[in-house]
Amino acid sequence: MAGLKKGQINQVLFALVDKTDFATPESAITNSSLRLSATAKFYGLAQGGSTAVTSAALTKPLRTATGADNNTGLFRAVLTAAECVYDQMGLRIRHPSAATQYLVLDFADYDDSDLYSFLVNMSGVLSDTLSQATRTYSRVLLTASLASDAQSMAQQTYSRVLLTASAASPSASVRTNSICTMSPTAATMATARKVHVARSR
Repeated sequence: MAGLKKGQINQVLFALVDKTDFATPESAITNSSLRLSATAKFYGLAQGGSTAVTSAALTKPLRTATGADNNTGLFRAVLTAAECVYDQMGLRIRHPSAATQYLVLDFADYDDSDLYSFLVNMSGVLSDTLSQATRTYSRVLLTASLASDAQSMAQQTYSRVLLTASAASPSASVRTNSICTMSPTAATMATARKVHVARSR
């Protein structure tokens, strides 16, 4: 709900009633009558200290609520931004044909538009945070993928080493068998030479 805000122009609605019965609305008061006969004074109070109130006449003249002379007893006071720098204000409104009206007004540092702006800004911050978290998660996934690829490559390399070692083992066996096979042949040839020499004698 919008309320009175400090430091900006504000408007206040009020009623003027008969000064005798304090009940009948004074609907016959015109803008001209307000300008010539009515007086409005404010008393500004700042919280957080013990300074006395500041008082002065309102800068702008009082008017009927609708702006036209035919009204229902409702009027409005326009408060300038300079008059609305206080935490609390008391208004005293007088007119010769009406009872004196007193109003007490409280001013807020923030209003609905400030709250909306704050929520929009917070939405932007949350969106940026979510985007950053998403990017971080993507980097984590990429790092995990790279680590998985590195592990797969290491396993493939290890498999190739085992395959090479396995392929080298049969070759060594063939060479050993060849040596073993050649040994009896050499012995046979030596025996044949001895027989041949003996016969020659």
